[in-house]
Amino acid sequence: IDSEEKGKGIAIIKAMKIAQGSLIGYVDADNSTEPEAFYSLIQNIKDLDGIIASRWIIGSIIKIKQPLKRRIASRVFNFMVRKMFNLDFRDTQNGAKLFKKYALDLIVDDLGKINWAFDIDLLYRLKENEYRIKEIPTVWNDSKKSKLKISKASIEMLLAILKLKYIYLIDNAVKPRILHHGFYECSRCEKIHILNFNTRLCKECSEEIGVRW
Repeated sequence: IDSEEKGKGIAIIKAMKIAQGSLIGYVDADNSTEPEAFYSLIQNIKDLDGIIASRWIIGSIIKIKQPLKRRIASRVFNFMVRKMFNLDFRDTQNGAKLFKKYALDLIVDDLGKINWAFDIDLLYRLKENEYRIKEIPTVWNDSKKSKLKISKASIEMLLAILKLKYIYLIDNAVKPRILHHGFYECSRCEKIHILNFNTRLCKECSEEIGVRW
């Protein structure tokens, strides 16, 4: 992918837009998730809309652990994410994730506002659209190739989720909640309508809906 913009989130978004097939997934390039572990996502997605690998639920196998400081930072960060965004996932930052293409097609244009919080943004928007996402145990190794500096990364990620929360507060005040299967809920009149491909306006109150076609 050729892009002047840098970052994991930007690269994944561009890949999502050009990817073909009914399933779209991604995984960290450091091989911390082995091919067999990622394949388990494909085997288990079935009738779900998405599935993510987790290092922090019963059944997961960690062959090589992260340093203690990173594990503590990870748990503190996850606690904040669950409380701030009401996401019931124990490991939002694991790089192995797989989704149905139709789910990503609905939200991909709204992603990428905060690069450091890309995974949280993705999972939150899918949850808001009532897609079914499951977290399953994985097999994982800490990679010695990682160049992440925990002190700097912790500050950047904290600032990222605070900024993301602020964006959601603003967006929820002016945008409708988009529901899957062709429906939207107007944020002003709170009525649910079938999406009209020829207009962006609510038929009841003329509120502009936040959908890109």
